[in-house]
Parts: sequence; C-alpha cells; structure tokens
Amino acid sequence: MKKLVLFLNVVFNVTANAQWVQETSGTLNSLRSVYFINPDTGYAVGEFGTILKTIDGGTIWSLQNMGASINLFSVDFPCNDTGYIAGKGISGVIYRTINGGNNWVSQSTGTNSKLLSLSFVNSNTGYAVGDSSTIIKTNNSGLNWNTQTCPPNCNLMSVCFIDADTGYAVGYTIGTVVPPIILKTIDGGVNWNQQNTSATSYLTSVYFPSPLTGYAVGANGTILKTINGGNNWIIQNSGINFHLYSVHFINNDTGYATGTSNQILKTIDGGNNWDLQTDWITTNLLYSVFFLDANIGFAVGVHGSIYKTTNGGGLGIDDKIYLNGIIIYPNPATTIFTVNTEGEKIKKLRIVNVIGEEVLKEVINDYNATIDVSSLANGIYFLQVQTEKGIRSKKWIKE
Repeated sequence: MKKLVLFLNVVFNVTANAQWVQETSGTLNSLRSVYFINPDTGYAVGEFGTILKTIDGGTIWSLQNMGASINLFSVDFPCNDTGYIAGKGISGVIYRTINGGNNWVSQSTGTNSKLLSLSFVNSNTGYAVGDSSTIIKTNNSGLNWNTQTCPPNCNLMSVCFIDADTGYAVGYTIGTVVPPIILKTIDGGVNWNQQNTSATSYLTSVYFPSPLTGYAVGANGTILKTINGGNNWIIQNSGINFHLYSVHFINNDTGYATGTSNQILKTIDGGNNWDLQTDWITTNLLYSVFFLDANIGFAVGVHGSIYKTTNGGGLGIDDKIYLNGIIIYPNPATTIFTVNTEGEKIKKLRIVNVIGEEVLKEVINDYNATIDVSSLANGIYFLQVQTEKGIRSKKWIKE
C-alpha cells in the first residue's frame, strides 16, 4: 500500500508540474509562428496579417500594423530590432523591420510562391522556402532575394541554417503518395542535394541544435534524427500517429514537437523517448513551439492560442486515449464520404490540408457522419475525429 501511495504521489506531482499556461493573445486569428529574442520580448504571426509583440514575457500581447491582410507563416529575428516575416499575398512576401516592429516594410522576393519558413544566420544573410520548389536567399538584408535551384516538384515547409554555408530544408514531393524530401547545402545554397530517408510521411519542420545533430518532424507522428549532419536519418518512435508541425531543441538531448490535438511532445534523452504533455484545457492545433532555455517556452496555434511554460513543461503524463480505429469510405472521395468510429459517438470532426490549415469543421454528436467535401480542391487531406474516448486521425484523398 505504501508503494501504491508513493506511485500515485509521483504521478500527481509530475502531472501537476506539466504546466502550460494559456496567455491572452487578443486575437482569434490562427498563429503560425513564434519567436522570442529574450525572456521578455517576443513575436507571433499568423493569418490576416496578424503580428503580435510582447515586452513582458507574454502577459500582454500588442497588435502591430503591417499594412496588409495576408497570411503570415514564419518570423525570425537575427538581432534585437531587426526581424523578418514570410507569407503569401498575391505573391510570396517578406516583410522587414529595423525598429522592433514599429514599422514593417515589404520586400520584393521575385516569387509567386507561398513562403512558409525563414532562417537568418545574421542580419544580412537569410533564406526562405515555400511551395513550387522555392528557395530564395538574400545577402543584403533583403534588398535583393535571389532564387536558388532545388529538385523539381517539391513543396518545402521548413528551413534551418546552422551557419552561413550549411543548411537544411524539408517538405514533400508533389503527388498522391507525398513522399518526404530532405535537402542539404554546404555552399550557401549554390547546390542543394537530396538526402536519403526511409520515412514515408511528409515533413513539416527541421531544427539543428548543433552542427551534426538535427531533428525533423511531420505527418503521422513522424520524427527523424541525424547525428552525422544528415548522412543518415533515423526514425524515432513518437508514440503517436497525429501530425506534427514544429520541432525545437534546447540542446542535443532536450527538445519539443507540437502538432494537432493540442499535442506537445518532449524528450530529454535525444529522442529515445518522447512524452506527451497533456495537462490541457484545449484541443487547439499548435503550429509552432519555441524555447529560450530549459524552462521558458511558448507554443502558438489556431484561434489565437498562445501557451507558456516556465518549468520546461514538466515531464509529461499522457492522460488521454489515442486510438487508431477509424473507417472512411469511399477513400478517395469525390463529393461526400462517411466516417465511422466503430461504436464510439463522434463529438467533433475537422479536416486540415497538408500544411495544417483547417478547411472544414463540424460538430456531429452521432456515431456516424456523412461529410460533404464537394467544395474542397482535389488533393490530400487529414481527417481528425474527436470521440467519447479520445482523438483519432487518418489521411484521405479528394479527387
């Protein structure tokens, strides 16, 4: 009995310490990226031109004016007052500030692609990637952006440079199967070479805490790790089958990944074990995670969600039931499809595209649901179903 009480106390304390506190963002617009310069000053960006800034560690977020209602996907500050934001308007756009966001000035990128990720190695040199095999580079603080050559027919969703010459980009090859793609350059983007991986799901985010050690995450709970600069990528066991959209590491061993269904995964042993941190009051999808140190971290997502931890999020105790059994027919679907969860009542249903944008959401409260998808464009989507017992996710195709 003493051993049981001791075990319960340990579980209770671990759960209680897994603290992520929701901050008031002041917006319901989805936030796609978060970046902090120091424990007090940080930025979050998202849809409809949303730019938020805090100077008190996230207690108060102020809306900044960029002058355009476009979707923003990535923010990066190479130094205190100089920052960049990438997104998509009529064409691919990048905005720059040199005064901490008081003013944002549009830069000419020369591309019509949706720009999904930025990585600056200093205030002058930076890279951006996006769909339609897009990689662009600047050497002069964005006054000029030059297109770089990469493999055709790929959409790139994340880029990470560890120095001025060495960088990585991940995404997927366009097609029904959506195989993942990992690119590496060692000459500042003059050449991008594809790296081998045995993973089968598309990749959404890449991060290197050190020159040789890096991580990439993606669909269906995919987590990859390299310890030799990308020569080999090892599949890690995430323990989930949901989609991950962001990865960030404090050092080679301690890191986090975020994704659908309010999930934050944490590892403290270089990815040998990943623990779910689920001490939550929300089911919001989380697009981006950023840590300043071993204790202070932020995560942002849909509906203006911003969460903060000051103790590294704790160890993580999974108190939800995640199940794989879900039936969708027909799949592929043309106009309608039916979803069945084998006797569990469906509470909510949502559909996201391959870059995590929500395209449909319904409240069901029944054991079966027939969904009209005639308005959706052809392509690959992911269905997320919340039932009485947990949350399930599965890929389906509209054709």
